[in-house]
Amino acid sequence: MLLLVLLLVLLQVLLLALLLALLLALLLALLLALLLALLLALLLTLLLQVYDGAGALTGFLDMMDIVAWLVTVLGETTAMGALSGGGGGSGSGQKSGMDMLRTQKFFSEPVSALLGLSSRNALVALPSSASIADCVATFAARACHRLCLVDAQGEISGVVTQVKNA
Repeated sequence: MLLLVLLLVLLQVLLLALLLALLLALLLALLLALLLALLLALLLTLLLQVYDGAGALTGFLDMMDIVAWLVTVLGETTAMGALSGGGGGSGSGQKSGMDMLRTQKFFSEPVSALLGLSSRNALVALPSSASIADCVATFAARACHRLCLVDAQGEISGVVTQVKNA
């Protein structure tokens, strides 16, 4: 009888250990999913600050600007093919959108041509003396995510942003 009780207690301990291991695995999976979601959010908000030859900030470029440019290029190519009756396929003599992307247009387009295409990261300036309330009001009124602070000489002295990595 004592042996049977010991076996039942051992079985309960093993089941409890298994349950704890499953809960730990679930917790680790949830933490990994959260980490991946944060990483994806970070990647989607990455942007480049673009400067001119004199070192002045001219705008911001993010992934949505690149996507907007690609849609524009592919749309132009499709429209040209439809107008010529060729459809832009390889047999029509017209280059397809993907062919254009593989050629010089994609690699020679200046970054300045892509700035602001998505209308997500417009260059909005405030005087460097602006208050936090001014910044919040401008964020709301202009529906922007970044503000350039401009000093008395017209030089950008800083950037106020709603995203961590700008």
